[in-house]
Amino acid sequence: GLMLDNDRWDEIAPLLKSTDFYLSVNQAIFRETERLVSAGMPIDLITLSESLERRGMLERCGGFAYLAELSKNTPSAANIVAYAEIVRECSRARKLMRLGSGIYQQAALLQPSDGKGISTLRQVTDALVEQSEKELFELAQQNISQACLSITAQVSDVLTWL
Repeated sequence: GLMLDNDRWDEIAPLLKSTDFYLSVNQAIFRETERLVSAGMPIDLITLSESLERRGMLERCGGFAYLAELSKNTPSAANIVAYAEIVRECSRARKLMRLGSGIYQQAALLQPSDGKGISTLRQVTDALVEQSEKELFELAQQNISQACLSITAQVSDVLTWL
């Protein structure tokens, strides 16, 4: 979407990190986009592909054809914030799945018959619950932090308008 409307960067930058993208190719493209924006360069198919080529990354990012496909398959930049939110929420869902899987794997290792007694088992279980709560809280906080950044950007836009 940014290749269609560069001016929308400030709206999505607070919402996304490169690691929110599932495919490493899209992560690399997003990082390059961030780099170009920081350098004050436009984000379009030619500029992005040439920048990736200069850095020896174009083929690893699917080549010009993949970038063109991304551009072609984006009907407009009008819904770019909604697209960014979808990417972010899918990322959060993957993090939640990894967290749940990790909790399951660690809990499966807990054995009451290890000869150490119930108090040791309780301590280990409590530690796992505490660590799980901490990680889940951190995941929840990411959404709150991003919402605050989004509100801050909107307030800034209103103040500029005034």
